[in-house]
Amino acid sequence: MSNLLVQNIKHTNGTVAQTIDSTGRITTPARPVFKASILTQTGRSTHTSIEVSPYDTVQTNVGSHFNTSTHTFTVPVAGEYFFSISQNKYGKLIVYLYKNGSVFHAGEFLHDSGSNWEHCTISTVVTCAVDDTIQARHKLVDNGGTQYAWNGGSPTWDSFSGFLMG
Repeated sequence: MSNLLVQNIKHTNGTVAQTIDSTGRITTPARPVFKASILTQTGRSTHTSIEVSPYDTVQTNVGSHFNTSTHTFTVPVAGEYFFSISQNKYGKLIVYLYKNGSVFHAGEFLHDSGSNWEHCTISTVVTCAVDDTIQARHKLVDNGGTQYAWNGGSPTWDSFSGFLMG
């Protein structure tokens, strides 16, 4: 097996910002990325007003830019970001991606299968400036019956994620 030539590009503090090997593979270990779940939240939302979705546990949080107390991602580097919200629901639900306190993108999931959990996902690309804030929010649409905005309790069912594309 031959040795691959590796070139590391470093930050001024000495940490590796980018690696390029002789096959052209590029890694960027300091690139902002997060994936959060509703894990420790015990009460499922049953309100029909717009609420911040309580993504309270991170599985990945490169750079620590996602805050589990405020459920907010704060943009560290200007650029194009990809965000995805994936939520279990019981009833009718609207999922929102907020940028700086205003709706940027949304998806309506108004099919109500009665007594079955369903899954909904929205994703989008957002042009961001440094210190922009991104949040997942939701609103249950009154269906006259039992409904929940998330399942929670596991990193599998509900997730909010994002990363810097460039």
